[in-house]
Order: sequence, then C-alpha cells, then structure tokens
Amino acid sequence: NFRVLLAAAEDDIRLHRARLQAATRQDLALLRTYQLETDSLWLARQQRLNERELMLSKLDTERPIILKELITPPTGLTAEEAAQVQLARWQRALELYVYSPKQQDQLGMLELLELLSEVGGVAEEDRL
Repeated sequence: NFRVLLAAAEDDIRLHRARLQAATRQDLALLRTYQLETDSLWLARQQRLNERELMLSKLDTERPIILKELITPPTGLTAEEAAQVQLARWQRALELYVYSPKQQDQLGMLELLELLSEVGGVAEEDRL
C-alpha cells in the first residue's frame, strides 16, 4: 500500500533527523524526545518545497501566456522600457524551460534561443 510506504519513509526521516540532532548536540536523549514538527531546519526545507511547488504550478498555468508574450513585441514603450519588458519575458521563458516538465507546446532549448535572438533583433550574422 502506498500510504504504508509513505508512513515508513516519514518514520525513517524522523529517525534520521533525531540521530543527526543527537550526534550534533551529543545528547542521546534527543533520540526519544525529537519531534520533526519542531525542527527548524526541517520546517525551512518544507517551506522551500512548498514555495517551489507553488512556483511550478503557477508556471504551468501561465505557460500559454508566457509563450504568447515571448513572440509579441512590447509596444508603446521607450526603447529602454521595451528592453526591460523583453528581458523579463525571456527570463520567464527560461524558467518555464528549466522548471516545467517537457510538454508538447514547450520549446526546446535551441528553438528557445533562436526565438530569443529573433525577437531581440539579433542579426543572423551576429548570431554566428
């Protein structure tokens, strides 16, 4: 059963963290009294994991928008503002490439770099 395996894995984590804490503090009593729920290092890791999961789900839901904005040049802005907007769009596209699982509508790295250089106005000769 999957739930039994998850519970066993969590018990292993608890025991391992208790052993680490007991060895670090040289206090064997921690093996009996350690609680994972009060371990600040564990809680910080869990918070980072939750934040990463939120970021991934947000990227996944914004995938069509990110890809559409990537090929749409910003309008009505100064050159500096347009460059800032385009750089932000490129960053989002790269995050999508790095963090999201491969999907049919996702660009490969070479296609993404080619698209970035085309949108950025880099001439063919300059890219070589």
